[in-house]
Amino acid sequence: MDIISISHFFYPRVGGLEKMAYLVLKHLSEKGYSCISIFSNNQNNSYRSEGFIWKSFNTFNLMGGTYPIFGLKFLAYIFKIIRKNPNASVLIYDRHLTSSVFAALICRILKRDYILVSQTTYSGYFKNRFINFIAEILDRVVFSSVVKNAKLVICVSGANRNYLLNKFYKKGSAELKREISDKFKVIFNTYNNSVKRHTPSVKREKTAIFASKLIGVKDPDTTAAAFLHLAQLLPDWKFVFIGEGKTILEDIEDLPINFEYIPRLLEQDSLHDLLSRSAIFVNSSIQEGLSLGVIEAAILGNELVLSDAPSNLEILELARAKSNSFKRGDAESLANKLLEKIQELESVNMIKEDTWRDEFLILCSQEEVLRSYEGIIKSHKAAKEFQSRLNLKKAAFNYEK
Repeated sequence: MDIISISHFFYPRVGGLEKMAYLVLKHLSEKGYSCISIFSNNQNNSYRSEGFIWKSFNTFNLMGGTYPIFGLKFLAYIFKIIRKNPNASVLIYDRHLTSSVFAALICRILKRDYILVSQTTYSGYFKNRFINFIAEILDRVVFSSVVKNAKLVICVSGANRNYLLNKFYKKGSAELKREISDKFKVIFNTYNNSVKRHTPSVKREKTAIFASKLIGVKDPDTTAAAFLHLAQLLPDWKFVFIGEGKTILEDIEDLPINFEYIPRLLEQDSLHDLLSRSAIFVNSSIQEGLSLGVIEAAILGNELVLSDAPSNLEILELARAKSNSFKRGDAESLANKLLEKIQELESVNMIKEDTWRDEFLILCSQEEVLRSYEGIIKSHKAAKEFQSRLNLKKAAFNYEK
């Protein structure tokens, strides 16, 4: 086995981490690497598909099914496969209590290197203050070991890298300076190639869109509240709220006629068709590693209105639209920013020619992103092979002595 990928979730589950873990393995398997993905599912299963092995474990899931807890079978399997494949490159996705922490610990016990792919930043996004307090302790005490003991850390944005460095390393230390240059690499997430099949309309429809998994870290209710307010003020605009999960909208019987609530995740092609015509895309996340939804909405010509989560601000800076942010968790701030952008669009008759399509198509090019992952794997394996040969020479020399 050449590549062992360990993530708490995996494709076809919707999400940036899930999609990237899948795309990386698919690309590497097409390049001739023997790969396996180990992840959480609703059943224990093992099969080969699309050129690599899919190994899933049935888990007990917390927080509305968003946080899987792996058991002893998972631990035993991880230990066995890493021990049997000493030259494999191990990819561990994110700071997760069981999949990441235990996989990293097993690598340390077996004296194997691993590469951490970091998709998340801030951990204190739970509504319960006590749970936030526990999450903060876990981050500093437990998850810090996953970051610090990794051979390499791939961060999905500059904001993601800066968060990890500021969180887990003493400011100004020699260790921090060394880690910045040697260990932390930024590789942006890549978009779904179906965006290339859609041409952004120059004249946009009077539509604002929110599309996301409805989980706490995405803070969907802030957008829902702002949309409800504006739907009553602006009857000629349409507000589309797309997502699967819990939301305050479930308790509202009579939504405004110009408010469309779609309680499921759309197929990518259908969503991209909608985004190629809409005027505004909203992201209200409390934290993001790097939102693929935002990147794809930008490519398809939408005005971005994003929370002031660090990676969102990074995207807005790249798009030369830093003023398009609003205060996290503040529905009034979001409604005011949306109203400002709506007035700007109406003043130019909904014509939007200055899209960021080309910039983001290049910046997050699937070919370039996956080539970067392949280059890291090649370098990692070459270093392991060199070390292995060096160890053999040392053993032979000591034997001769």
